[in-house]
Amino acid sequence: MSKKAIRTLPTVEEIKNKYPLSNDWKSVVSQWIQDFQNILSWKDKRKVLVIWPCSADFEESLCKYAEFLAKLNEKYSDKILFLMRFYTGKPRTVGWWKWLSYSNPWEEPDLIKWMENTRRIAVKLIETYKIPLAEEMLHPEMSDYFDDIYSYQVVWARSVENQYHREVMSGIDCPAWLKNHTLWDLQFMVNAIAAANLPSSYVTALGEVYETSGNEYAHWIHRGAERWGTNYDLESIQTSYDLMCKRNVINKAVVVDCNHDNSKKQPLMQTEIMTAALDAISWNDILTEFVKGFMIESYLYDGRQDVEDFSTVKKWLSMTDPCIGKEGTKNLVERLYNYL
Repeated sequence: MSKKAIRTLPTVEEIKNKYPLSNDWKSVVSQWIQDFQNILSWKDKRKVLVIWPCSADFEESLCKYAEFLAKLNEKYSDKILFLMRFYTGKPRTVGWWKWLSYSNPWEEPDLIKWMENTRRIAVKLIETYKIPLAEEMLHPEMSDYFDDIYSYQVVWARSVENQYHREVMSGIDCPAWLKNHTLWDLQFMVNAIAAANLPSSYVTALGEVYETSGNEYAHWIHRGAERWGTNYDLESIQTSYDLMCKRNVINKAVVVDCNHDNSKKQPLMQTEIMTAALDAISWNDILTEFVKGFMIESYLYDGRQDVEDFSTVKKWLSMTDPCIGKEGTKNLVERLYNYL
C-alpha cells in the first residue's frame, strides 16, 4: 500500500488555452444552456433527449454518432432539444479500461494527456456538429477545466449521496441532473436536489476555496432502481412531483431514463417505456410539463459486445450497456416528435 506523486496538473488556463473554445462558440453554448433552463423552468414546452451510450469510447465513433444526431436535430429541433452524452469516464470499472478520459484502451493511463484530449474532442464536436454536450461528473474537482464546454452535468446514481458532488453542482453554470439512487431512496433524492439548490462552499483538490450561489436548475432523473423496480409509471412521477413541492424545489423537473433499471437493460424496450410514460401523464397537464424529457442509450448498431481483445473490437457497437441502433433511434425520435 503506497502512492507517489508523479506529475502536477496543468492549470485550468493552460488547458483551456491549448484547446480553446472561441467566444462565438461560448455564446452558442450559453444559448444552449439558456434553452435548457427555459425548458426546466416551464417556459419552453420542448422535450429533452439526452442520448448516446453509457460511456464515450473512440473519437471516430463520437464524430460518427454526432453527425447522425446533427441530422436528427435539423429535422426535429422545433419540439426536441438534443443533448449528446459525453461521458468520458467509467466510474465502476475494476481492473479494465476506465474510458476516454484515461487512455486509449490499448495504452497505459495518462490522465493529463487524456484530459487534454477530452477537451480537444469536446471542442471538435461542438464546433463541427453543433450539438450540446452532457457530462457525467465523475471527478468534480476537474469541472473547472470544462466549465465553458458542457450544457448539462450529471451526478450518477452511486454518487448522489456524496456531499462534494452536491456542493460542486451548486456552483456550476448549467443544469444539474441527479440520478435516483439505485435503492430508490426518495430522501436521498430530495436532499440532493435541495443541497444543489442552496448556496454552499467547498475546497478543490487544487487548493481553491469556492463559494457557490446555488443551482436552481438541479433536477431528478428516474433511472429505475435495483430493489424497487421501474419508476416511469404515473405513481412514481406523481410522488416525485409531490416531494419537490413539499421541499419547495425551485424548478420542479424530472427526466425519465428509458434504459438501466427501467428496461432491465433491454434496449429495444426504450421506445415503449418512453411512450408508456407519456401516456401515463397525458391526462394531467402539470405532470406533462413536469416530465422534461428522456434519456436514451443509443448507438449506430443495436446491442452491445463483450471485449477480450481490443484489436477485434467492433466500433459503433457499445462495450458497456446495450443500445438501440440508428433505425431504432430514428423511430423513437419520430414517435416522440409526433406525440408532442
